[in-house]
Amino acid sequence: MNDKQREIINKLNKDNEALNQGHKSMVEYSQGMICIGLLVVCFLIYYFTKYTFQFGFWFFDVYK
Repeated sequence: MNDKQREIINKLNKDNEALNQGHKSMVEYSQGMICIGLLVVCFLIYYFTKYTFQFGFWFFDVYK
């Protein structure tokens, strides 16, 4: 193998390592975003059900 081929292989290996690192960081980022999104959805469900039930109880108390 001559020097030109060795340079190309080394550059490809470096590029591959950079792509792998980028992929790992994107996977971690998307997992974090999914966790945050699930927490937000759970909070919204809790918030709206809590106040919906309170409004429902108030509504039935007023019209009894």
